[in-house]
Amino acid sequence: MPERLSPRERAAAFALFALCVALYAARVGEAYAQPALSSDFSYFLPRLLDGRWWRQVNGAFAVPWFTPAFCGGIPRAVDGQDLTWSIPEALTRFVDPLRAMELTGVIAPVVAAAGFARLLSRSFGASGWTSLLGATVVLFNGAHLARTLSGHLAYHGMMFVPWVCLGVTAPLPDEAAARRRRLVADTLLAGVALAYIAWSGLLNLLLPMLLAIFAVALLRGVMRGGYRDIALRVISSGVLALLLGLAKFTAFIAFFSQFRRDAYPLPGIPGLGGTILAGLRAVFSFPLTFEGASLANSRWVLEPHEWSYAVGPLPALGMLFALGVALRARRRPRWSRADRLALLCVTTILAVPLVVNVYTPGFNALLKRLPVVSSSSNVVRWWLAYVFVAPLGVLGFEALPPRTRRMVALAGVALCAVAFSRLDLARFARGGYPTAPVRRAWEISHRGLPPPPITAVSAFAARTLLRNTALLRGESQRYCYEPSFGYALERFPRRTLHPGPITDVTDGALNLKNPACYLWPAANRCAPGDHFRASQREAMLRFASRRPFAFEMSAAQRVANGVTLLAWGAALVAAGALAADALRRRRR
Repeated sequence: MPERLSPRERAAAFALFALCVALYAARVGEAYAQPALSSDFSYFLPRLLDGRWWRQVNGAFAVPWFTPAFCGGIPRAVDGQDLTWSIPEALTRFVDPLRAMELTGVIAPVVAAAGFARLLSRSFGASGWTSLLGATVVLFNGAHLARTLSGHLAYHGMMFVPWVCLGVTAPLPDEAAARRRRLVADTLLAGVALAYIAWSGLLNLLLPMLLAIFAVALLRGVMRGGYRDIALRVISSGVLALLLGLAKFTAFIAFFSQFRRDAYPLPGIPGLGGTILAGLRAVFSFPLTFEGASLANSRWVLEPHEWSYAVGPLPALGMLFALGVALRARRRPRWSRADRLALLCVTTILAVPLVVNVYTPGFNALLKRLPVVSSSSNVVRWWLAYVFVAPLGVLGFEALPPRTRRMVALAGVALCAVAFSRLDLARFARGGYPTAPVRRAWEISHRGLPPPPITAVSAFAARTLLRNTALLRGESQRYCYEPSFGYALERFPRRTLHPGPITDVTDGALNLKNPACYLWPAANRCAPGDHFRASQREAMLRFASRRPFAFEMSAAQRVANGVTLLAWGAALVAAGALAADALRRRRR
């Protein structure tokens, strides 16, 4: 059993963590208060507004398969970075998109920190003070912080990884009925959290999240046993997450099979030694202090936020302390065959994000032939796998006597807070994108006025940050900011899309794309990128006013939709049954 804190110690620990959260929220709020922010806010702010407008017209539960607001009409709910079913989109019902992003930027790390503290105490048997230190390390992690400041809203989903890990690794009770209840509850927790990661915009980086989950699960088995229980929940929660997300996965594959992004060169760090050194510096420095390593074969210079995966030096110190204690004891650990196999798997998992970043011409050519990797513009982002594995290093401080452990935890929390308070966060958020127009449009919508329908296509300069704000004037931007078609729209099928009214007819085609052709061209008798035909004018006008229009889905998509609806229904019923059973047992 983990060492329990006294009521006074629990109150002190909670107050200390609350102060850290208040500091975090205040500093992030200062960075967001600037009138112009970094370029990627120009992608997510208009999309959040567009989602708000869709719900205003159609209600909270209508599925926005498509949006007319960008690129002359594109898929929406199936995009890997789509936020339709997410915390920030839900928040836009009450606050403007910028405030929704700011609140999400604070809520997500608090959720992660709470989950990690619970993971340390329940799954790894850590004491309360060590759990507090681990939660603080995760709260201030640089991966989410850097992306919050840079406007990369989709990364908030990664902060649910600790809850997935908790669901698959928490110990199960011995009594049969309690064991079954706990197994169902853990499967629901892990499966729903994993499905949220996929649905909330981080589908493109789901693989590094899975690597982190597998590594944590195997380390839990090595340290405390229970491989069979862990494997059972990994499988059951994985199946549940697959069923809960099957509709999105199916449509996502249909979309991106039409527009693969494998034309970009894949950058890497020259030499294995240089890659390992860069990885260690990126993970164990203080957040936002590592500016990056030299890259080979890169078309673009990676900005500082792309190199931030830092959890600080405290986990590394914990690992070194535990190693020193083990060497001083001069006792070889008693590992079973299963433990040795698990350690081999953990080593392999943790090596993958490093190895794929090593650059040699021959190895790079091999990577470009692999699925997923070949479509990446860089795989430094795979270092996200370390963000929730490296903080487990604080478990090394469990070897300290209780009083010393408490002092180390308090000193560590103070060190994290002081280091964070000295960071220049504003420089990461600062940019040239003005946020006021989108916020004013939300305020108008919040007063109940209807959103402007799309009536025309516009054509701003391809690089302006204001491209996607054309929707504020009822226009769909031809040169939109949409990475699904490549960073420079290399794969965008422009066809006859041109500046002018959407009712213009060119060779029998209207001036707005039929977005269903991107996903299910055979079922809709068209090709990806085709426009609405002149005979489909009524359907186009419904689409332009953000209302559902008639289109066909593939048989596979219809089946996937049905499976996902049944899975969510079953998950809600199971959760309700567990809650009712818990209430009934409490009343006895």
